[in-house]
Amino acid sequence: APARQQPPDWGPALPGAGHGSLLCSNRTKAVFTLAFSTVIGAASALPGGLGAAEASIVGMLILLLNTSQETAAATLLIRFATLWFGVVLGLLTWLFSRDLLGMKPEADAKR
Repeated sequence: APARQQPPDWGPALPGAGHGSLLCSNRTKAVFTLAFSTVIGAASALPGGLGAAEASIVGMLILLLNTSQETAAATLLIRFATLWFGVVLGLLTWLFSRDLLGMKPEADAKR
């Protein structure tokens, strides 16, 4: 397996931006990746940013992590947690509480 490349040390260019600082932490990279992909998805004007958000997540993670195996799993996990969980929850709510939308069954409407 090829050796994993280390990210560049931005310490001289940005004070406090060495490898151990907050600017280069994995949490910061994850927040930036999610925020950036959300903006790209919104700019694409597609419903839920489908396709554009996933492509930007994959691109950013490959740039930041240099691994493609973890990138695919992370992209699926991020999109399930941020988009599809809400869709499934909304569909379940709609299915089990149709009276909220005025969609009562006809048997109840005759009473």
